Amino acid sequence: MKSLKKYLLSMGLAAFMFFNCVYAFASDNLEIIHKDGLLTVSAEGAMPENIFLELGRECNIDIIAHGKVFPQKEVIIKLKDMPIRDAVKRLVRVCALKNYLMDFKKDSQGKSRLVKIDLYMGGSGLRVLTTGKKTPAKITKIDKSSYSWDNGAKSIADKTMKHVPPNVRDNVLDQFIEMSEKVAEERGADTITSDITAEALQRIVKQAKMPPQGMDLMPETSDDFETEKDPVNPDQMSEEYR
Repeated sequence: MKSLKKYLLSMGLAAFMFFNCVYAFASDNLEIIHKDGLLTVSAEGAMPENIFLELGRECNIDIIAHGKVFPQKEVIIKLKDMPIRDAVKRLVRVCALKNYLMDFKKDSQGKSRLVKIDLYMGGSGLRVLTTGKKTPAKITKIDKSSYSWDNGAKSIADKTMKHVPPNVRDNVLDQFIEMSEKVAEERGADTITSDITAEALQRIVKQAKMPPQGMDLMPETSDDFETEKDPVNPDQMSEEYR
């Protein structure tokens, strides 16, 4: 599987390969960053629905899908610090959607903010993809943990989840939190730290029978996400991981 080989060459994919439920999304390579009204998008082989799911979560907005299913096509696009209005137009066009409608509202400072996107694909039916919230779901779940999390642990959780396909991110985060809490309980710790989350990642990988080459790519601290790793040679891996 060429797409699986490609992901094994990056530490990011190693962070989500340990969940069997996400294998179907191995073709997605997607990152969306929203800052100061500007959007940066990097997508290689990403599906349109996943792109708009991630867009809604990253921008904290409502996204409503009208009609039938999204086009089943892999999208390749790169945008850098583009105004969000223009970026959405580009994404709609590249994803081959029929039409769209953006809703902007002014915030308390009088600045215009995107709060909703309606996407039209033809046919009947309506589906809510994302709902804008004041607090992202991943932070809410960590805050509801029975343990406190220090900044290092939260940073590892945040950076790990960015490499997980949007469709399964909530389920993956649930497993990550559960394993981190288990490690903390065994250690008798009151606070989940970065070394506890690192051990949790290692355990999850072992449960999914990740090969040793993939294990070596797993981060131990938040800074490890910024460190280049030697690529895994697919020829050294067992057949089930090729």
